Amino acid sequence: MKLNRFIIRPFVEQALREELGPGDTTGGFLFDPDDTASGVIYAKKPFVVCGLPLAEETIRTLDPEAELIHEVQEGQTVEPGQVLLRIRARAWALVAAERCALDWIQYLSGIATRTRHFVKLVEPYGTRLTDTRKGVPGIRVLQKYAVRVGGANNHLFGLHNCVLVKDNHIKIAGSITKAVQILREQAQHTFKIEVECETLGAGRGGAERRRRHHHVRQHDARHDAGRREAGEQTGRHRSVGRSAGRHHRSDCADGGRCHLRRRNYPYRPRDGLQS
Repeated sequence: MKLNRFIIRPFVEQALREELGPGDTTGGFLFDPDDTASGVIYAKKPFVVCGLPLAEETIRTLDPEAELIHEVQEGQTVEPGQVLLRIRARAWALVAAERCALDWIQYLSGIATRTRHFVKLVEPYGTRLTDTRKGVPGIRVLQKYAVRVGGANNHLFGLHNCVLVKDNHIKIAGSITKAVQILREQAQHTFKIEVECETLGAGRGGAERRRRHHHVRQHDARHDAGRREAGEQTGRHRSVGRSAGRHHRSDCADGGRCHLRRRNYPYRPRDGLQS
């Protein structure tokens, strides 16, 4: 997954509008327009780097002629004191862009770092870790990008790229079977149908994917049985099991053989900008 400039630009512009308003009332008066300054963004603690494209776009939006040198790449783990980005730009632009540039790196690196932690926990089990739509409205694409940088996968970007049958849909339709039947007749044929259910058995209704809402506390024979059941043939379609809900580190370590979905956690490594 790559963040193209036309995707990044609106987020950066909105952040700068919020930060600067009509102008920087400090740096705007302190420096002459052509004064230049240099700085670096460096790590103050270990984390997985994410958000450099947004930081760079933030600086270049204010100073298109700014010189930036990337010392690390997205997804790389850095140690305290390690430099991420070297910057030379107009002084007023450097101080005006500082906070927004750091905020993007802090927030997205936090998600990537937390994600990488859980990816490593379930790695021995061959479990595929994905995110949810439970994020911050308006910046979901950035959060999901950070999840990918952290080593996990994306589930839904929105209601437009998958058929997800939840409990309210089932109640209104009357049953899982009826809901799936209607969707097979009406929905685009390239979409897979995922059904949210309380038990794996309740998902038998022709769906390709069954998403079980529960809390895994320890791995036992029931999880192995659940995986076998999730792989049964439902009609002529093969169903894939998925575990959703609020999981913890112990769930991933003890129940990693179950298919877990994991949301992103707001984790912010400390920042540093040295001029």
